[in-house]
Amino acid sequence: MRMYVTQLSIVVALTWAGGLSVQSLEANGKTPPQPGQLAPDNVRGADLYEVNCWMCHGKKGLGDGPAAKSLRTTVPALAGRVSDSGVEAAADIVMQGSGDMPGYMETLNRKDAIRILNWLNGLDPATGEDKE
Repeated sequence: MRMYVTQLSIVVALTWAGGLSVQSLEANGKTPPQPGQLAPDNVRGADLYEVNCWMCHGKKGLGDGPAAKSLRTTVPALAGRVSDSGVEAAADIVMQGSGDMPGYMETLNRKDAIRILNWLNGLDPATGEDKE
């Protein structure tokens, strides 16, 4: 009986928390993701960038993050600057690191690195704003 009550409590808690997040997403005009469905690549790229990259490369990919000043080398601005033909080489740098930049192969997979780079490429190089 105790195991049943514990499982029931977990289901109720998850249902209640899920209801809140769906309502808050809908209130902000966003469509909640379907179970088992990943966000589109550009959204996932932006989210991954926010977690892993902005501290050095800046919120808008302009190379002006708060940690950039403490590094020996200049942090490159990446917004709108990674050509389609250069994505694979840039993904190598993301995965393996270069200079002051650490490698992220323990944190990201290659597809996620490419998602980040493609998202960055959709930003205006002068302002870091979305080109669309």
